[in-house]
Amino acid sequence: MGRKRVGVSRWRRWRSYRASALCRHRNRVRWLLAQRTRLRNYLRRFAGFEGG
Repeated sequence: MGRKRVGVSRWRRWRSYRASALCRHRNRVRWLLAQRTRLRNYLRRFAGFEGG
């Protein structure tokens, strides 16, 4: 039974680690998207000033 408990704990730990990794990845993707949109807006504004 002890071995079974260890296996379950390992499974839970791996599952939680995987979930945290997914959350971290999602946050990173969202941050990258925000940076990209900010850069795009900045470039557009700069281009507008140049054109004007």
